Amino acid sequence: MRLFISYASEDESDFAEPLANELSKDNEVWFAPYKLKVGDSLFEKINEGLRTCDYGIVILSHHFFAKKWPPAELNGLFALEEPSRRLILPVWRGLTADDIKIYSPIIADRKAADGSTVASAAADLRFALSASDRQRALTVLDKSVRGLATLSETLHERQNSERLLTNEEGRALVVTATGQLFDAVETAINALVSSSAPALRFQCKRDGAKFIRVDASHRLSLHLSLHLPYTNSAGNCRLRVGVYRDDDRFGHAWGTASNKWENLSTEEYLPFIRIKGDVIWQQNTDELITGEQVAAKALESLRAALEQAVL
Repeated sequence: MRLFISYASEDESDFAEPLANELSKDNEVWFAPYKLKVGDSLFEKINEGLRTCDYGIVILSHHFFAKKWPPAELNGLFALEEPSRRLILPVWRGLTADDIKIYSPIIADRKAADGSTVASAAADLRFALSASDRQRALTVLDKSVRGLATLSETLHERQNSERLLTNEEGRALVVTATGQLFDAVETAINALVSSSAPALRFQCKRDGAKFIRVDASHRLSLHLSLHLPYTNSAGNCRLRVGVYRDDDRFGHAWGTASNKWENLSTEEYLPFIRIKGDVIWQQNTDELITGEQVAAKALESLRAALEQAVL
């Protein structure tokens, strides 16, 4: 373990250096090559050491506080710590609890090593470091256990989705979710039609939860279609989203189709059923997104095609 020791120059020869020598038997000690002087920024020095060390041992004494360590720097030092892990290990040398409260109330409730002798301070610090090592080992173990639990939940959810997709219950959930997705597209387009300037035109055509088409200006069209090959399951189900351009300029009226579609872009999604029964959509085998996100991506594809057509 790498330790950083902060001290006042007056405490170096008879305490800080012997303590550093003692702790270096079991640890790598970053023993500051400088001596603290009036005007030194203790926060900067300690921060420098803490960036490369596991713990900072601060030898608190009358000499130390005579360096006029500003409260702001003390607060900054504590800010380096995390709620679940304390980095600062104080040693009280020649100070009482009342002294500490006067010098620095914020550090008064921090349990400190006994600084009456080098041996007592080293013993207390070794005990604290040993406890920290054990806690760190538990934390690492907990992380591994949480990882295994997460993997188990993921596999369980995947198995549940695969099971539901093979029966009528899963098929019904997919149809309902697709209908809600189409509702979102239709609602967005209807709101756009009622509020937008006449420069762009939009019209929706829909067949329940099977298909929805958004015809737009410049002979562009957005198609969303649910392909359900089986009547009793959602096996091999696909949701296809495509942007098309009608190449027949004269053969049909606005809002109708001539079956001369040029495919500009296509996306395909597979349904995934969560444990609670809500359906999300899987793309490229990895990415899972909600129906609302699918609707947003579909409308963004139409917008990009319109932008390219008019600009």
